Amino acid sequence: MYMNDFKKGDILVGTERKRSEAKHFIVFISGSKEIPNGIILTHTPHEDIKCNFKLNDKYRLSNSNNGDSYFVAHLIEKVESWGPYTKINRISKRDLILIESHIKGLNPINWFQYKNYTKKGCPNHLN
Repeated sequence: MYMNDFKKGDILVGTERKRSEAKHFIVFISGSKEIPNGIILTHTPHEDIKCNFKLNDKYRLSNSNNGDSYFVAHLIEKVESWGPYTKINRISKRDLILIESHIKGLNPINWFQYKNYTKKGCPNHLN
């Protein structure tokens, strides 16, 4: 399956799973095969970073995780070399609406920009 075949809300996993690459699952939002844009799914709330929000539904994100699921409220550009990407699931409609309410109006940023942006918390999400 090519990235252009993915639909908004598909949960994807990349082939290259190192921490600096496609370690986390993503929810496809937009983009192309070369530069897919998505949000990162995680199973930890990261209390020190206010960019993580709890989803309504639970998604199994690892063999040891059956608990709550969270997402990073930033549209992150993924890199083609971290793929190919494979669809493993689909996010619920109510969670897609929740995600879109948090990323509305945000421009995509790459992972390295995100890491730099969140060094002192998450200015867009101060709660």
